[in-house]
Amino acid sequence: MVKHLALAATFVTLAACNGGEAKHLGNCDACGGDCLIETFEITDRRHTTAPVEYDTRPPAGGPHDPCWVPWTIYDHAIPTERWVHNLEHGGVALLYDCPDGCDADIATLTAFVQAQPAGRTLLLPYAEMDSRFAAVAWGARLTSACVDTATLQQFFDGAVARAPENLTADPAGCPTP
Repeated sequence: MVKHLALAATFVTLAACNGGEAKHLGNCDACGGDCLIETFEITDRRHTTAPVEYDTRPPAGGPHDPCWVPWTIYDHAIPTERWVHNLEHGGVALLYDCPDGCDADIATLTAFVQAQPAGRTLLLPYAEMDSRFAAVAWGARLTSACVDTATLQQFFDGAVARAPENLTADPAGCPTP
């Protein structure tokens, strides 16, 4: 079930999956209003080695590969099923799609990732979305036309470690993406 939420100055709350208090995902008045925060009820988290056709892009959860990816910054696309597994572990993936280039924005996102706790954040290109930028966590997604680090930080703080599993380790025995 997808719930679209109001944009300007509305705070979105994500309930904790593993107990604890609910966290605010922030407000989405960045980018002159070209920003959206959505929450999703994820009912399927099975492991599969088959390709997955996600209902929404970028996905905020669902079936995924048994192997997740190391928590780091990538300059190449990673199979979606791999990084969705990282979301199940309580991480946040920052995605960008800039066919005309966005080096300054990628540098800002890189600095943002480096400032977060280890084992919690991915940065990678993802061409299968309508927006230029997205942040996704298990059951939550922020899409926007610009990079707004204050909004990203609010989303990250509200969404990180709010998934069925809470694991910061890199995968063992999985192929390097």
